[in-house]
Amino acid sequence: MSRILLGALVLVAAGCGGGALPRTFPAGGKVIHKNGKPLTGGSVEFTTVADPLLRVVGTIGSDGTFTLSTVKDNAKADGAPAGEYRVMVQPPLVNDPRGGLQAAHKGVPAITLPQMVRLEEKENTNLKLTLPAGP
Repeated sequence: MSRILLGALVLVAAGCGGGALPRTFPAGGKVIHKNGKPLTGGSVEFTTVADPLLRVVGTIGSDGTFTLSTVKDNAKADGAPAGEYRVMVQPPLVNDPRGGLQAAHKGVPAITLPQMVRLEEKENTNLKLTLPAGP
């Protein structure tokens, strides 16, 4: 009986490390339209095939800049792990004039950038993400 209990404990302990975050590096940048003007608000999300449960996200400020954070399960860390990512840009929320409530930007879906982005194992990665279409 004790062998079965010990085996179960080993299996549970082995599964507990699945939510651990990889090493992250400070990263951020700026989202701009093709005409050079910054996207004023919204968010960015970086996804990787290597770990589909890993989310690397940032909120876009009024000047187009963002800082990345990494989230997996209940763990969160500043920065992003090195790797290759697909990037999705979510346009900012807009006020609904009928009631002052914020709603998703109507008619403008999230934009997936056509090129992959590679983040290196270095400090202070500064990305420039250019949207494929103008405002």
